[in-house]
Amino acid sequence: MKKGIAVLLVLLILGTVGYLIITNLDTSGLNRKPPVMVKGYYGSEKEDYLSDPRVIDILKKKYGITLDLRKSGSMEMAELSTEGIDFFWPSSEIPVSRIEALHKGEIKKSASIGYSPMIVASWEPIKALLENNGLIRQEGALSILDIGKLIRLTISEKKWSDLKGASSLYRSNKTVLVKTTDPSQSNSGLLYLAISSGILNGNQVITADKIPTVIPSVKKLFDLQGFKSHTSALPWEDYLNKGRGDTPLVWVYEAQFINYVAANGLQRGGDSLTPLYPEPTIWSNHIYISFTENGNRLLDVLLNDEELQKIFNEHGFRNNYKNGEYFLSFFKEKNVTVPTTLDQIADIPTYENVQTMLDRIKE
Repeated sequence: MKKGIAVLLVLLILGTVGYLIITNLDTSGLNRKPPVMVKGYYGSEKEDYLSDPRVIDILKKKYGITLDLRKSGSMEMAELSTEGIDFFWPSSEIPVSRIEALHKGEIKKSASIGYSPMIVASWEPIKALLENNGLIRQEGALSILDIGKLIRLTISEKKWSDLKGASSLYRSNKTVLVKTTDPSQSNSGLLYLAISSGILNGNQVITADKIPTVIPSVKKLFDLQGFKSHTSALPWEDYLNKGRGDTPLVWVYEAQFINYVAANGLQRGGDSLTPLYPEPTIWSNHIYISFTENGNRLLDVLLNDEELQKIFNEHGFRNNYKNGEYFLSFFKEKNVTVPTTLDQIADIPTYENVQTMLDRIKE
């Protein structure tokens, strides 16, 4: 009897140990590392993804990772201390270059997790008004915006009320412009600076010798806006909550727009949200930068876990999951139209030229 009990106890202990070992294996079959808290800063456009309960659950249960997160504008991020911080997750190559310049020798690893083109979020009557004035053409269900014409309307300080058909569509004495973030602090505003400088330079990426030529006009694009937020979340919230009277046009990540519409539809406060795809547009590249081994650990998971890649798609970001096919099929099922490809893409200026323009804009 005692011998039988002893055997049962041994089997119970072995089973418990086996269970603990199995439940601490990751998908590669290697023993999972001890649980860890990973701390970092991220761009606000990724907030819905990082706060998704599925993401939190996968990281914690599968990899023993809990996140301690703080929002920051991508350019603002570069100025922050990395003490006690495992990663930064900005939103394009330009802030990454700034981070590399200011934190030389601290970076362990970096890699792109996904992409999003920039678009202009608007409203159905605004789209109709711009179409009446030759700024928009339709390609199937997509509305293509001539961003160069729009920029020149802003520089000439054209009012909405000056446009043909304004009396019946949008009676506003505001200047025709796109609301952006502060380019010195936030990536989305920075990408508007990049694309507008290129358009004003004859649709060529800006070079150092051409900066003096375009700066007066580029500066005007931002000065006419008045207050500008340090993060992309605020102008997006203004657009949704204050409507077309406050924000007829706003520069946003495609991911922000389609993530919202997939969950909530196009109708908002008796009006209809409308995405305008600028031609050319510019890509935001969401590059994760690790400063520690814990940061490396999260980076490896984000790059290699297929479920996390899939969820990133569902939050509107494009990546290599299923060769991009899942992204397209997911939003098709949600009745959200997205382009399969984008041909007219503006080049990103060098970090040095961007910094020169930022300095000149502040003058």
